[in-house]
Amino acid sequence: MFGPKVAEGRIRMPSAYICLGSNLGHRARHIGAALRELGKIGRVAAVSQLYQTAPQLVTEQPDFLNAACELHVAESLRPTELLHELKRIERSLGRDGTGRRYGPRVIDLDIALLGDSSVDTPSSVGPLRIPHAAMAERSFVLKPLCDLDPGIRHPENGATVSELYSRLRAREADLAPPQRVLPVREDATWPLGARTYVMGILNVTPDSFSDGGVHYSQHAAVEAAAAMYAAGADVLDIGAESTRPGAARVSEEEELSRLVPVVRAIRDATSWPGTKRGRLGLSADWGRHVPISVDTSRAAVAEAAVAAGADMVNDISAGALDGTMLETVAALDVPLVLMHTRGDAASMAARAIYAD
Repeated sequence: MFGPKVAEGRIRMPSAYICLGSNLGHRARHIGAALRELGKIGRVAAVSQLYQTAPQLVTEQPDFLNAACELHVAESLRPTELLHELKRIERSLGRDGTGRRYGPRVIDLDIALLGDSSVDTPSSVGPLRIPHAAMAERSFVLKPLCDLDPGIRHPENGATVSELYSRLRAREADLAPPQRVLPVREDATWPLGARTYVMGILNVTPDSFSDGGVHYSQHAAVEAAAAMYAAGADVLDIGAESTRPGAARVSEEEELSRLVPVVRAIRDATSWPGTKRGRLGLSADWGRHVPISVDTSRAAVAEAAVAAGADMVNDISAGALDGTMLETVAALDVPLVLMHTRGDAASMAARAIYAD
């Protein structure tokens, strides 16, 4: 039994499934900002992976990043009130409403589903149709919804979103499916599953087990970074605290003093002599484009490094050594690599024991 079609009313809204899209500027950050704004009008219970899709109806525009989220909202919130909130968020993030329909946009927010209800009503910002009238024909809507729950049912035809997606892909076999991606920076979006990405490790420490002391000076660090990037590294991972077994932790101040100047020096296009650049085949502004990861388990260090120009954070403790790491990186809108360790460098060797 599916929900009744209503004109408006105060219907029960256990879960609103919101689709998000962006194809202008730093697309991932626009989607992140929209999710934070959605969190102010309800609880964001789940978020899909990010997908890159080619534009469908107006093809002469950049590719889109698409996602979907499950938003728990108050039962007292009317469907049209939810629609008004989405339009408000779009405006607050820079969508002015003057562009052509289906054209480029900073952010696009649509209600795909609203529990098991059907809604068909006018509003001051346009007609509201739930389930979204075109969702069964849009792979960039269905694929992210499948991430949230492949068993979500369309309240009018009874099909699951997984079934709808399979039917659509069968009809669109000649079209590329949505590509799962990792946006590393505004000018670097990695298709996932297509190939292996190579991370160059740069330790700016005196005591790391592999290269401690070799790149301790700022000049040596920049020189090594340039050589790794020229050799094909997709991202440089810079660490300023050794995690070799038995190593003692350094202070936050010491870690910052080692790490931040190197990040800044790599980003400075003038920090590398032109003759050496030429021998490596690097452009004058190579340092502005190379993706940089920082290897740290401290939120304050991660924040300072991103401010200096880093693009992602690599935490060996997956946030366990600093309780503010996850919320800090989420606010920074950068990717976070979650690694695993038991304890810190001083204790991990003794605790690397697993019953299975």
